[in-house]
Amino acid sequence: MFAMTNTAHKHISKSHYITGLRCPKLLWFELNEPSTMPPDTAADRIRMDDGLLVGEKARELFPDGAKLERALDPGVMNSRSMDALGSRRPLFEPGFIYKNCYALADILLPAEKDKWDLFEVKASTSIENKSINSFLCGRINHFFADVAFQKYVYIGAGVKLRNSSFMYLNREYVYDGKSLLLNELIKPAEELDRDIIDNIRSGIDAQVPHVEKNSEYLLNIINEKKPPKIRLGRYCKGCKLERSCENDVGLPAKGNIMRLRMDREGLRFEMLE
Repeated sequence: MFAMTNTAHKHISKSHYITGLRCPKLLWFELNEPSTMPPDTAADRIRMDDGLLVGEKARELFPDGAKLERALDPGVMNSRSMDALGSRRPLFEPGFIYKNCYALADILLPAEKDKWDLFEVKASTSIENKSINSFLCGRINHFFADVAFQKYVYIGAGVKLRNSSFMYLNREYVYDGKSLLLNELIKPAEELDRDIIDNIRSGIDAQVPHVEKNSEYLLNIINEKKPPKIRLGRYCKGCKLERSCENDVGLPAKGNIMRLRMDREGLRFEMLE
């Protein structure tokens, strides 16, 4: 028996989208039965704290910027953000709606006369090598999927984007123990080699056309009364629901190499590399 929440889900957020790409069943449980989800690990909490800290530091690079007050209602946030575009100043976490998707970019910078540059801030020294196994898409770069989702929403909402990219941690920066140079620590991806920039842009653009279909599918899934049946596969490795899904489904997806193993918790599938 599933104690699904009473509220119908109207939008897919960026974080929902990335979770759902990996596994729609995981997304269903996170939204409809959050109390059944295993708690975050210490590593999870550290990773989230690091992301928040780097995001805060990135905003300090733009002292004339404005952080929009977060509204729980995406419609209110959309209107608030549309109004803020008229200021032509750096905006932090403006939120827009397009169709059934809702996205908040970390940083939106005015560019040229009436355009904007969108930046996703990552607490990472690498952008290109961020692949996950996805139930919906196979092997994908989830950083690219992240920005592709935002680009789809922002352009659809009427925001004129010039560029959509990342800010990341510069692994070459060395702190001298005296003064933290944020403009050296946090770099836009546009300062990388041209071949890397082109690869990032093409990787993002390649995923934009899939956002609408994927988000519609995920929205239908999370509004079902029961979680979907998902075959075990490589996307299951390391998932919070991995153990429970082994008991629920039992069979690996075709093409995934697995073996049965007995441990103290019983008979289970084990993924082979």
